[in-house]
Amino acid sequence: FFRVLFWATLRSWKLVQASLCLFCCILWHALRRSVIMASASKRYGNSQSWTVPRLFTVTVDAYVAQYAPPRGVVVLRGASNALHPVEQWVPLLRGLLRAGYTRTFYVLDFSCLTGELPQEFASPTLGPVLKPVYRLINKLNLQDLTLVAFSSTCELCLKLMQFPVQDMHVSAALLVHPQPFTRPPRGVEVLPAHAHLVLSPSAEAPKMAEVWGSFFESADTTTTAVSDRSGIVALVTELLVQLAQRKGTSAAGEEEKEEEEEPTSFTGEEELRAYELVFDLHPETKQTRQRVVPVDLACCRPPRGAGASGSREGAR
Repeated sequence: FFRVLFWATLRSWKLVQASLCLFCCILWHALRRSVIMASASKRYGNSQSWTVPRLFTVTVDAYVAQYAPPRGVVVLRGASNALHPVEQWVPLLRGLLRAGYTRTFYVLDFSCLTGELPQEFASPTLGPVLKPVYRLINKLNLQDLTLVAFSSTCELCLKLMQFPVQDMHVSAALLVHPQPFTRPPRGVEVLPAHAHLVLSPSAEAPKMAEVWGSFFESADTTTTAVSDRSGIVALVTELLVQLAQRKGTSAAGEEEKEEEEEPTSFTGEEELRAYELVFDLHPETKQTRQRVVPVDLACCRPPRGAGASGSREGAR
């Protein structure tokens, strides 16, 4: 009797132990999943918390959402400062308007993801920084794109161009003061795009031009000692106009040029309009939609001494 009682008690205790272990495993898995979901929601759920890339555009007239904009310039902003992403590049846009460059101007700000840069540089594919940037450009659906990058962002721009978006063509890249590679890229094919490099005068400039130019189908180099903000803005304005003219002289550019409307002259003193482009799901159709959110910035207003009415008259 005692022997039977002993074995029955032992078996029941093992059953209790197994039940406790199973319960603890289920509880640990549920807690771990809730923590992961809460972290993801905090990171990606609110676009206003600067934890996801943000896309802005600046125009003279009211911006109208388009399914596939024909062409545009996208400035990649990877470093944050006290200025608003749009405010930092308004002088560049005014210079482009004075030069007659009327392509759509975008600013893609991913400075909120700088903490993920070590993982991005270590990843052979699109990592935690460029993957959301890639998705945002894919949603914008630009048919002809010119990328502008500065300093350490140039390496990210090169990596981004290795993964072409469907139905989108990156025709040119303007790389200002690119830095030596954090890790030499491997297996990079020659990109079917034109690049213009802006380098500082140094002993390493020829080697930098050779290395960076080898990744593109064609490349030009400009060596300049200009380092102040106004000088860089003026230089970038001039080079973007040259890139547009260079494309206009090609065979494909000639056909596109014939279809363009008569260019409108601008004085560069017009009142600009800034918008943030937000892509989210429609609550009813559950399809991706583009919402245009106006951004009120003092930098977009006409400069002092240039009235809005006078600017509109000059534009006409």
